[in-house]
This record gives sequence, C-alpha cells and structure tokens, in this order.
Amino acid sequence: MRTSLLLVSLLGCAQALFLATALAFRPVNRRASRLLAVMLIAMAVYLGNGVYLAAKLVAQWPVFFGWSHPTPLLFGPLLYLYAIHATDADRKWHWYDWLHFAPALVVLLWSIPVYTLPAAEKVALYEAIGDGVVPPSVATNLQVAYWLRMISGVVYTACTVLVVRAHRVAIRRQFSTLDRVTLDWLLLLAGASVIVWMVVVLARLVEPAGWVPAGTGDYIIAMVLAVLTYLVGYRGLQQSEMHRPMPEPVVATTDADEPAPADVRTDRALMTPGMANALERRLHEMMEQEKPWQDPELTLGSLAERLNTSTHKLSDVLNGRVEQNFHDYVNAFRVREVQRQLIQPGSVNRTVLSIALDAGFASKSTFNAVFRKQTGMTPSAWRDAQGQRPSDSGSIS
Repeated sequence: MRTSLLLVSLLGCAQALFLATALAFRPVNRRASRLLAVMLIAMAVYLGNGVYLAAKLVAQWPVFFGWSHPTPLLFGPLLYLYAIHATDADRKWHWYDWLHFAPALVVLLWSIPVYTLPAAEKVALYEAIGDGVVPPSVATNLQVAYWLRMISGVVYTACTVLVVRAHRVAIRRQFSTLDRVTLDWLLLLAGASVIVWMVVVLARLVEPAGWVPAGTGDYIIAMVLAVLTYLVGYRGLQQSEMHRPMPEPVVATTDADEPAPADVRTDRALMTPGMANALERRLHEMMEQEKPWQDPELTLGSLAERLNTSTHKLSDVLNGRVEQNFHDYVNAFRVREVQRQLIQPGSVNRTVLSIALDAGFASKSTFNAVFRKQTGMTPSAWRDAQGQRPSDSGSIS
C-alpha cells in the first residue's frame, strides 16, 4: 500500500502544481483563477507530504516535518472564496476575507515549537508518533486541529453549495443557455469534499480498532485528492468569465417610451396591471412570430431590448404572470419546436441533434436535460412514441 500511496500522491502533487501554474497566469477572472491556483498548491503540499512520509524521508530531510499540518484548513475557505469570485467577477477582495484563513494561521503559529525543533528532535518526535507515544502538547495540537478540520470541511462545503445553488437560480432568470455560465461542477467538487471528510472521520474511528490496515484512510484521501486536482484544474481552466446576474444600472424607459428613473423599485412601480397585460401579450406575440428563442445566446436583457422595455419589468412579468423563469420560458418554445419538427415526415432524414440546434439549443447535453425535464422522456423515446422512425445515425438517446 505504501508504494501505491507514494505513486498516487506523487502524480497528484505534480498535476496540482502544473495546473496551479496554468491558472495563476490565466487572464480570465484573475482573482478566482488565483484562488483556485492557491487551493491546488495547498493540495500539492498535502499530497507532497504523503510522498514525504510514504518514502520515509523524515530522517533525511526533517526540516519538512509537519509543514502540511495546517493545509487541510485552507481547502474549505479557498473553495468557498473561489465560488464567490467565480460567480461574481466584479466582487472586490475585502479585509474580512482574510478571516477565513484564521484557523489555519492559528494552527500554524501553534505548531512553531515543532517547526523550530533541532533536526534530531524532529526525527525522534516523528518516530514517537509512529509508536503511538505522543507528547501532551503535540497531542492537544493534533486533536484541536482535527476538530477544526472537521468543522471547516463541513461548514465551507455547505456554504459553497449554497453559493452555487443561488447562482444557478440567478442565472436562470437571465440566460436561456447555461453551458458557459454554470458552475455545476463545483457542486460535484463539494460532494467530493464531503466524501473526503467522511473518509477522515471513518479512518479515525476504524483504524485504531484494527478493522482496516493502518494508513487506509490516508491512501483513500490521497486517491480522492489526486482525482480532485484533475477535476479542479481542468474545469477551472475551462470555465469562461462570468458575472453574477445583477440589476442593470441603466436608465430604463416606460412602455410609452417616456424616461423613467434608474432605481429598480421605481421602475417596477411604474408598471400598472394594464401595462403588465400589454407587455405579456407583446412578449407572447414576439416569441410566436419572430422566434427570438432560435438564438442560443438569447438573454433577458436582449429580449427586453427587443420589446423596448426594461429587464426588471420583463422579469416581473415572467415570474409573476407567466410563472416561469426566463430560462424555462424560452426553452419551452425550443422544446415545442423540436417536438413539432420530430413529427414532420421529413424528420426521419435528420438527427435529433440537428433539430435541437436549429431550435436554439447550444449543446447536446443541455438539450437532453431540458427535454427530459419538460416531457419526462428522452428525445428519441418521445419520437418513437409518436410513431416516427429515428434517423439511422447521429441520433440522441
């Protein structure tokens, strides 16, 4: 197991450092990219410590003993701060953001007496810990750091999930295509974080009892972290720049083309029930006649501009009267167009994907997800249920 742990940790460490370098010089959303780079460096330090211990290098280089001790307390805060800045590229760095790193700093300062020990004493301490003989001061440090890791991991994972879920709700109000503006992979990353902390807890419970070989927890954690370095780096590099949808700071106009104050509440107050009815009617007519939903890049702002109204009024009509967010409203037209095309005699010579792209969907994965959500069936299953023969190649299941 030691050889496998050494190999996994070494590969994960090298990958993390490589991706951290790429992210550090990435021009898109620099603050978020650099936060992600620092997180990868912290993961590299932790994995590098696994290499250091598995290769039994403490006696040769005791100076590195214990330096990865505070790093797990950085994983949660860095992931959370990355989520905040990735969903809002305009957010500034505030002084209180540094407070997220206070627990790691406390553990680091508390560990200074160990870091400053002479080399021979460090080796002796390492061997004593391996034999289960831990000095009281070190034991207290380890115990406090352990519980801080647990609390940090759980709290920051939950906070990251809340940030990403709020972002998903916000963008569905303004974007019809989410391929380049979602951070769903962060939910996956947060889920993996939960797994890591569960492993840590289980390892602490079962290893002393002898139910699994000693070091099993470290091995699993190293495996998960190594995989996460690829996920974090690859998806972080893929993610395009985006901003959390916010009210547009522009002077709106009334539906009668009269200037209106820029304040959002005032703008909304100007819309009477009669104006809301008229806007809703114009909206439906435009969607039916001009088919703006065929544009994959259609946004709430661009549609409002075509209707000569403000995004706030259009959003109020969609949420209050149509009772749908912008994303679901637009994609309902796209799904209906796909369904209409699928029952045409000529559709047997076309792939479902080509029909979906013509209807305004930007990708196969998005189309499949939206179609299933709105119909309860896959596109091919729906076409089969209508008695239409699918095309011989390139269809989507």
